Amino acid sequence: GIIRISHMSFLENILINYHDSDSDNDANVKQLLDIAKQMAFAGPSEDQQNEHCTAAEIAGAVGHFLLHHSPNKISVQNSDSVNLLLSFLESVLMQIPPDAVTYWGESLRYMLNDYSRDEVLSYMVQKVEDTLQVEEEGSGFSSQSKWLTLMSSVLIECNHPIQDSSAIMTRLLRQLLSTLHHPYEACRNGIASCLYRISCINRSSIKEIITAFHEKLDEGGAHHYIRLTLSRLLSYCVHCGDDKFDFTQIVIPLLPLAFKSLNVSNHEGNKGDVATASLDSDVTKSFRTILASISHNSLLTFGDQHEIATVLTALQDASQALTWQVRSIVAHFLRCFHNRHVFLISESNNTTATNIVTALLADERREVSSAAMAALTGILAVTSSQQVHKFVIKTIPIANKYLPKRKSKKTPSALQLQKQQTSVFSLCAAVLSRPYDTPAFVPLALEALSKHSFEKRAPGSVRDVVKKTFADFKKTHVDNWELHKKRFTVEQLEALADVVSTPHYYA
Repeated sequence: GIIRISHMSFLENILINYHDSDSDNDANVKQLLDIAKQMAFAGPSEDQQNEHCTAAEIAGAVGHFLLHHSPNKISVQNSDSVNLLLSFLESVLMQIPPDAVTYWGESLRYMLNDYSRDEVLSYMVQKVEDTLQVEEEGSGFSSQSKWLTLMSSVLIECNHPIQDSSAIMTRLLRQLLSTLHHPYEACRNGIASCLYRISCINRSSIKEIITAFHEKLDEGGAHHYIRLTLSRLLSYCVHCGDDKFDFTQIVIPLLPLAFKSLNVSNHEGNKGDVATASLDSDVTKSFRTILASISHNSLLTFGDQHEIATVLTALQDASQALTWQVRSIVAHFLRCFHNRHVFLISESNNTTATNIVTALLADERREVSSAAMAALTGILAVTSSQQVHKFVIKTIPIANKYLPKRKSKKTPSALQLQKQQTSVFSLCAAVLSRPYDTPAFVPLALEALSKHSFEKRAPGSVRDVVKKTFADFKKTHVDNWELHKKRFTVEQLEALADVVSTPHYYA
């Protein structure tokens, strides 16, 4: 079921417009709360989810009526109404299953809409403190997750700074930061949600939150649960926040920790420990997902070039990681991030991004070098033809310099192979950046690349990329080949034919 505001508003209007005596309204309120409690306590059935939804809608309507209209329509005073609702909520919360708490969180939001929340906030913070200090398993964790979910709902309604409740919010923040390592997933989700809501209410708390994560994760070790809490916080910032505040003030400062968490399985305490393999996988998968979301969804439209430079610095550091999976994610991240900010990035930051992916072109892992070449292709695709032409002219001598001699028996060094791979992949990216056009630099690049397509002149990984580049060029230019052919000299056409032509038996 889906909880609907229209249902709660309809029932509330019935109570408001009921013109009999106060005692009758008192009886109606108690009867409705009893009905809601009976539906919430109902046993498992096919309709249990709808029953919980309806019970939460009834409680939300009655609660909003008590808090906003009770002085005129009912004998119960406002302070007594709060106590009545909180005691009712506590009795229900202990009986309902965890997946039904969301309904009651929405119900509580409806109750507190346009109402002074200090008393409720104080009560909820006390319940969160009491439950999080319980160390028992099973029902203890279930109770903690329920109160954290309701606490998050209360904080959503507190969508403005609360001057009189600063002490209460400080208590809650410190309690949450002390339990970042919670072993129960639902509780970690609740803690991350509450931290995000607190950062929205009080922007000055962001620094304390970021500092707490850095202090705990810079100590060394895996800290799987803290990292999982961090990934959930970043997820809330990306999917629920905005680019002006949350991305610049929370996501960017925590980005280095996110990339370091991808390498969590290499901590010394984890080597040979089979028990942590599953947690390693969960942490890596979680941060791969959230980093992909950050690169696709976040946009620094309100920031300056310093913030883009900060992101690029984090990528530069992560590109030096020992594990190839992290380096591959850096290349994919930079490809999406640059595409999102193509009209905002400055020339200096664009140069930095190009240098990062160019360095990754020499990676020994095919996955990393291929991702880096795709990123460089995207960067060159939005670069002017004049600048790309200069880039190609500068790269061709390097590619020719590290081309092994035909009759040389000397084995190329590792550095020479890296230089050759970097220059060749750069030229391939330049060719692929213009898939349906033939600027002056494309024939020059193809002529230089053809020399690296032979077995004795380049390693297999380089030859495969060169041949694929020629095949892609032929496929995208075949329709208007007679027009594109005019841009080539005879020597360049022969070099092209040497690679793309099918070998003949009598050749």
